[in-house]
Amino acid sequence: MLLSGSLQAQIDETAIPVGTFTVNGKTFIARTDIHLFDDGTRSNPNRMEIVRQGGEFHNSRLGLGVSVPVTTPCYNSVQSYNIEYQKADFVRYYDILRSVFSLARCNAIMDYDNNGLLSLHVQADPNGTVLDIEFVITENTLITPQEIEALYTAMLTQMTFSVTPVGCPSNYRFFVEECADDLREIYTDPYYFGNGPEWKDK
Repeated sequence: MLLSGSLQAQIDETAIPVGTFTVNGKTFIARTDIHLFDDGTRSNPNRMEIVRQGGEFHNSRLGLGVSVPVTTPCYNSVQSYNIEYQKADFVRYYDILRSVFSLARCNAIMDYDNNGLLSLHVQADPNGTVLDIEFVITENTLITPQEIEALYTAMLTQMTFSVTPVGCPSNYRFFVEECADDLREIYTDPYYFGNGPEWKDK
């Protein structure tokens, strides 16, 4: 009982709050009510979406972003991107995840709620430079505000994508699913280091 109480206190102290939180001068907004049915119930229970205040994703929700029409060729070329077929992007992405989440943290996160990090939504320019990130995580997770800020900063400073947009007039968005079914695998499976037979024909 004492251990259980201690764990709960630790979770309460580090949990990502619904609303805003600030780390290293960056303020993030965490919401659970993004997708609601007509009766007000959540379409994705236990899911939280996090954006940086004043960032591309936040501003677009407020109608402050520049509205750029997306042509069909642009949409098709961006939507056809799959990080699992772009080895350099894939390895760079998982190197960043490993720099933020140690194996011990991956074990703790997965042992606690079996999910944690679900996916990233990326705002990038036509050169593949990351401009903004939206995080989708499970609401009940051991991932901390400090880890969200560290991952955000690392993605903006270290990540580029080999997307080849066709007919995109400006910036564009796409999704990067957290490919590992179990976050622990980014340390234990050679695939997440860009090794193994799965990469032979990619």
